[in-house]
Amino acid sequence: MGQKVNPEGYRVGIIKNWKSRWFNEKNYQTLVIEERHIEDYIRNSYKDAGIGKIFFERKGHQRKGEINKLKIHVVKPAFIIGQKGKEIKIIQAKLKKITGKEFKIEIIEIIEPNLDAYIVAQQIGFQLAKRMHYKRVIKKTAMNTMNRGAYGVKIRIAGRVGGAEMARVEWEKRGRTPLSTLRANIEYHYYPAKTTYGIVGVKVWIYKGDVRSHKELID
Repeated sequence: MGQKVNPEGYRVGIIKNWKSRWFNEKNYQTLVIEERHIEDYIRNSYKDAGIGKIFFERKGHQRKGEINKLKIHVVKPAFIIGQKGKEIKIIQAKLKKITGKEFKIEIIEIIEPNLDAYIVAQQIGFQLAKRMHYKRVIKKTAMNTMNRGAYGVKIRIAGRVGGAEMARVEWEKRGRTPLSTLRANIEYHYYPAKTTYGIVGVKVWIYKGDVRSHKELID
């Protein structure tokens, strides 16, 4: 078997930014687990909002005036913001209860959901959970992604696809996805779809073109 590597982790520090922007040698393990709890809470509480990437920025020990930040990329910002910012206050109160720290929450709208690997993988997972035909789902999704300006898309689903007794793998590929080219802006996400037949793993790769300037890292 070939050795696989996460395409986003492969590009961190070269063309892509870190999702957690802090360093704490003493409490590293505690903070990583803490972030996992925060992310699980937000994703489970606002499933209909279409949540994409979540970035963490923690304040430094030496610098004054810095605060903990949470950047949430979302398709439907109104679900997270609420009426007059009511939902944001609820989230902040919950995060303080979980971590004992205050967080400033920044909401970033996802303009084109069909070009976001997180959202595409989630949508495929939701449709598979509703027992829609897998071939139709992945073909239509790949077509929509290419029509929105992607240079290439690759979708892989694995498990008891369509209720089969034996697990198998199904692919759908359009365009090109140069995984070994570091300047290639490739988004990747894995989503476990919970179907009546068990977990079906959904993997999505979206190639959005090459990055020519490395002055700023991509979120």
